[in-house]
Amino acid sequence: MERELAAQTPLEEALEGLSLDLYLPDGSELYATGLKLPPGVSFEDWQRCVSDLEDRLVRAALEGQVCLMALGDALEYGERAYGEKYAQAVEQTGKPYGSLANVAWVARNVPLPVRRPELTFSHHQAVAPLDDAKAQKCWLDKAVKEEWSYRELRAAMQEDEDRGNGLDPAAARAGRALDRALAALTEDGVAEGDWAALVVERLLEPLVKKRWQLRHIVLGLLEEV
Repeated sequence: MERELAAQTPLEEALEGLSLDLYLPDGSELYATGLKLPPGVSFEDWQRCVSDLEDRLVRAALEGQVCLMALGDALEYGERAYGEKYAQAVEQTGKPYGSLANVAWVARNVPLPVRRPELTFSHHQAVAPLDDAKAQKCWLDKAVKEEWSYRELRAAMQEDEDRGNGLDPAAARAGRALDRALAALTEDGVAEGDWAALVVERLLEPLVKKRWQLRHIVLGLLEEV
């Protein structure tokens, strides 16, 4: 593990000379993919470190990316080390608990040596549900090689899961798209019997500028059914 950490991209190289100007407890190791805190960090030093990381998230995108992964590592460390004081400190940040919990969850589930500095936090979040670190590394390495966006990585993982379940990826993808469309119509308050008319209307809407012409076409189509 230590050898793998040593092979991580140095922070200075990743940031190309940018300075984070972070407060880090003595003995901390900041990588382009996260943060390793030493045992025995005082609660006050940890709290100051977390506060600094949160403040730097508003800076340049690359700095923010480094800080986001490091923040997840710091939060995960605090959760293990400080118990109730950790929960109080998180509450005092004013940040939504769910957002911070998600950042910590990704850091906890994706080991630092597996992470890739070329990828976004969202890429790492996509592989976080996988139990096998080797599988996580395989997908992240593939995302770097293929230059996949987060959405492309998610799509590739979903297709692989579909094949593993004996499903045709194209058919499964179409089924999920239909489910999302029906769910959206339900949220809009559309009755089940009216959804077909609304789908036809939304498909034709970009082609017809005047609303009354659009409704006239839709009604004509329904009369012929």
